[in-house]
Amino acid sequence: MLVLLAEGPSNGYRIIGEVEQRSGGAWKPSPGSVYPTLQQLQDEGLVATDPADAKQFVLTGEGRRYVEEELAGVPAPWDAPEFRAQEGEHALHAQLGQIALTAQQVLLAGRPGDVPRVSDVLERCRRELVAILGEDLRTGSGD
Repeated sequence: MLVLLAEGPSNGYRIIGEVEQRSGGAWKPSPGSVYPTLQQLQDEGLVATDPADAKQFVLTGEGRRYVEEELAGVPAPWDAPEFRAQEGEHALHAQLGQIALTAQQVLLAGRPGDVPRVSDVLERCRRELVAILGEDLRTGSGD
């Protein structure tokens, strides 16, 4: 939050959106974590409400000094490897979600006999995924 506030005034919801966007969707803090943290940073004298807009937060002089002295040269949290999604990971999660929604539609609106067919398709998919894992283990490659 301090890194974002060093760029200019912001409110909690904008901070949430910026963190999600900058982390490529890998990290989306909740309002229940952002606002108490902003309150704690206020209590510590690092941030204050913007005099021009009470819903916006700004760094205090002490907060700006902290960012410049303690965070200079430190990568932003959303740039840390553990918060960066691997290439294609978001697409894979989206695809899994679409598969789950489509399977749910078959359950709700499918014809008799469609559910066992969907189950067979999913079982073949599971087996192929297990085979991919087996290939990786045999060859020692992560490709």
